[in-house]
Amino acid sequence: MTQKHNSDANLGRASIDAGFSFALAAFVVGLGLLAVLARIGLPDIALRFCVWALIFAGLVVIATRLRTMRPAEFYAGGRNLPPAYTALAYAGLAAGLFLPFLPPLLPDVSFSSLAMGFALGLAAALCITGPYLRRSAAFSIADLVGMRFPHPLVRCVVAGIAAGCAVFIALAGYDIALRAFIATTGASRGLGIFVVGFLLILLIVPGGLSGVIWLAAGGTIVTLAALGLPAILALLHQSPLGFGMTRFVQLAAMEPAPAFNPAIAVALGLGLAALTPLFGPSVASDGRITALRAGPLAVFFIGVLALLSITSLSRASYALDDVLIGQDPVKVSAQVLTGGASGLTLCGTATNDPIAIGVACGALPGLTAGLRPRDIGASAAYLLENLPDLAHLGAVLGGLASVFAMTLGIAVAASGIQSFTTSLGHDIYHPNRRRFGPVSRRLAIARALTILLVVLAGYFFAHHRADPRTLVLLAAVFSASLIAPVLALTLLKRANALDAGAALVIAVALMAHFFFTHQQGWPIAALANNTIFAGLDATFAGVFASLLHGHQTIPSGPALPPPGQLVGPD
Repeated sequence: MTQKHNSDANLGRASIDAGFSFALAAFVVGLGLLAVLARIGLPDIALRFCVWALIFAGLVVIATRLRTMRPAEFYAGGRNLPPAYTALAYAGLAAGLFLPFLPPLLPDVSFSSLAMGFALGLAAALCITGPYLRRSAAFSIADLVGMRFPHPLVRCVVAGIAAGCAVFIALAGYDIALRAFIATTGASRGLGIFVVGFLLILLIVPGGLSGVIWLAAGGTIVTLAALGLPAILALLHQSPLGFGMTRFVQLAAMEPAPAFNPAIAVALGLGLAALTPLFGPSVASDGRITALRAGPLAVFFIGVLALLSITSLSRASYALDDVLIGQDPVKVSAQVLTGGASGLTLCGTATNDPIAIGVACGALPGLTAGLRPRDIGASAAYLLENLPDLAHLGAVLGGLASVFAMTLGIAVAASGIQSFTTSLGHDIYHPNRRRFGPVSRRLAIARALTILLVVLAGYFFAHHRADPRTLVLLAAVFSASLIAPVLALTLLKRANALDAGAALVIAVALMAHFFFTHQQGWPIAALANNTIFAGLDATFAGVFASLLHGHQTIPSGPALPPPGQLVGPD
């Protein structure tokens, strides 16, 4: 059996390596051919469309190839992912979650608080929660809690909370992708909703978590290329980094910066450490050791992405000044104004209409010789997505820069949708799943849930607008206050379902009290403090309850299953 298992593992690894190598080679060759077509005069619009088609057609082909009717592949990605690919997928999801938090910032929230919170949360997720989840062989955190505390009420409540957090993440990713699509193409909102939803269905429904993993890994590769190639070309120029970052701080209106708030950092870190949609790569990895090894690699990829982002923001700030300072507001090129919807402001107005910009600038005192540095503002998203156009690096790199944000947003949305499907299509009735029909019927229901959530998300965005930062923070808040305490109790051997239920009651009561007493608004600092308080109180309540009863009153599973133990055959 061991020899056969090793042979199957080697075949699975060879298949993954071959598929990834082929996809990467096709991507590189495709970009090279487009560069050649650019040299012979193919129009810029056609080149940008070809870049988008190259990336998303490749992702759809991979997702179709991964179609499956096996629950272990649909819900757990086959459990054979090597460390490097696990790390790539983690980096893509982390970058997508952090993308909406780039400047401009939320009111009264410092960038240092957010960055520290993400650093703490990702470190805990990569080094603690992810390996622990993989060792338990669960499909998700809710599945782990359900195996540890098999009482139906606890299992269903935790699965419902996890599904709610997943919906927030799915909506946030959908909105990130939608904003990026509209900003770079100028398409209508209705068309953008249809395109993003259609791509999500094509990418998730056939393969489930396998499709999500490769979508996130592909998002990392596309982002590395979009930010790395301009950075390599920038080495041929003398762009002062210090001036560029100083100018970026001015463009993004980051001064004066709010003070660092440790409560926000801790609450965000706790939320990310228990955020169910983030752990798909660990679930799909081929073992606890693989999940552990993926952590340093993921940190490396995230660090490279951060460094490339800083370099790109520096270069783009410098290039934007070259293009706009001294320019007549009415004569600013349409190419520069195209991204106005994503964060370019001239004379305090964000519009693509040169006449409106001229009127706004004419009302400012002292503006006689063209735009001044203080008349220009830009968001980080605008600078990252428009660097190739501002620096005149060509339409191919311009198309690549315009698509990376949408790719990351779709990856985040896909992870949230898949987590929602797993919570309601598997976790909420596991381990009695066989009572609900054969595998084919249950997977059909899971795919129907995926399509339903995509359709409802499209309907929501057709009638409402949302801030993806708020959605991500709400998911982190509920994960930190409601899921993290129960997850911590799974490590306590004497804890049982009654103790987990007590923790949930305390956490829900404290969070409900906060939201009912702050109906006019949720101050983020107060919300962070209450989140930490609710999480700690719930954990202490569960521990205290386990000390009180003194013996098992409600059955519970083992505190930690043997390493590598898989969920029983379906």
